[in-house]
Amino acid sequence: MSAGEDKVKAKLRELGTRSQDEQANFFVRAFGNSISPTEVAAVAKQFDAITGKQKAKEIEEPQALKLLTEEGRTLTLVEFRKAFRSIDVDCNGRLSLTEFLLFKYNKRAPELFQDRGENDLVAQLDKAEQLEEHMAALKLQRENKIKELQERIAIGGVKGMRAKHELEALLASDDSQLKEQEMHARSIKQRAEKAVTDHDPFEAQKQALKNEEEQRKREEMARRKQSAERLRAKGAAFGL
Repeated sequence: MSAGEDKVKAKLRELGTRSQDEQANFFVRAFGNSISPTEVAAVAKQFDAITGKQKAKEIEEPQALKLLTEEGRTLTLVEFRKAFRSIDVDCNGRLSLTEFLLFKYNKRAPELFQDRGENDLVAQLDKAEQLEEHMAALKLQRENKIKELQERIAIGGVKGMRAKHELEALLASDDSQLKEQEMHARSIKQRAEKAVTDHDPFEAQKQALKNEEEQRKREEMARRKQSAERLRAKGAAFGL
């Protein structure tokens, strides 16, 4: 397995730990031109419902097969497992929403993480995370150097004296710029995270589904009320 494939699988595994809404949003941003956001929102809702009260991030294969069967796709469990083997990252027999969507829409995992330009919010977040990791590495490098010099000083001798002078110079150096860059990187990441969280590419579709569900409940309540009124009317007619 190549390093590129390992990286894609690691990203897919991490994405699978996020909420169903976050996974659905990410999928729509990646394939929005070729899929229906409304349909993805509906699948996410089905997926979330089938996990029950536990709100698990993954479902069992029979549950995923049931979802496909309800959509009119006929597959045996053996056929389903064979087709899904290339997507199931950890081969644990459980599927995240992202894995299920990749299978349902016949998409490849690498396409999910393709760089979609500087204006893409996810790409911006990735860059912000890389910057923060770089600054954290520089900070750790400085801390390790200080620790190394302190150990050499403890040994003593000529090398210890040199280490002492080097440590004094290092501690006397102005690290305010490093701290400022670290804070700047953290701020950029926080803004990028907020932008990703606030941006929901199919909020309208989710709201439409919610309105549809509320309308269905209102109609059901109206039918029950009418039925109760008819029963009362019949009872009154018979003097009950």
